[in-house]
Amino acid sequence: MSNTSRLQLSLSAKSLTNLAGILNTSDPFAVITVRGDSQDNPPVIVGQTEVVYNSLKPQWSTVIFLDGYKFGVPHYVEVGVFDFQAKQVGENEKNLAKQSSEQGRLITSNESTRDLLRAGKLPHKVMGTALFELGQILGAKGNLASKSLQTGGVLFAHVERSRSDGSHGVMKFQLRGIDITNTRSLGRKSNPFFTLYRKVDSPMGATWSSVFRSNVIKSNLNPKWEA
Repeated sequence: MSNTSRLQLSLSAKSLTNLAGILNTSDPFAVITVRGDSQDNPPVIVGQTEVVYNSLKPQWSTVIFLDGYKFGVPHYVEVGVFDFQAKQVGENEKNLAKQSSEQGRLITSNESTRDLLRAGKLPHKVMGTALFELGQILGAKGNLASKSLQTGGVLFAHVERSRSDGSHGVMKFQLRGIDITNTRSLGRKSNPFFTLYRKVDSPMGATWSSVFRSNVIKSNLNPKWEA
């Protein structure tokens, strides 16, 4: 029987510093690396979140699975937060913002992006980095820890033991809205999207973790989202 555990990591942040200028808002995403039993070990990239566009308080939907955790043995994870630069990778931000969280994650998780990160040449602005020790998070209230980022803002990391490998089946459904309330003015229509949250029970009480963000449907009060 294996004496290691599989954990899953969820990330969010608040009060990030806007690096996109006066007329724009940053588009943060996170890169997760593991350093193993010493914070001085070379980092190994294990996952990247989707981009959350125009937000200084992102709740990333991507769950990062971490293998090989041993109870009582230090296990360090480093998280880097970046402001996505669409123009630097030849993409159109307005088109990318319409994608679902899963589609958005693919923008940052391809092998070329990882090569650039390893070489320290990632074409995105650094919003900050934070080093966490998994045992300390598991021992904290609600399995939640926070760290301040160098450019401002706070990064939150939630860790729990995984009950699956993330590939035990797929649930598909489709949502649509009919005559939803328009929250915009001056003749403009809302750009609706939805977010799904998962209830996480712990000894300190229940919390809700974002697990999926739909694509954005522009100027539509009767949206029908992708299945």
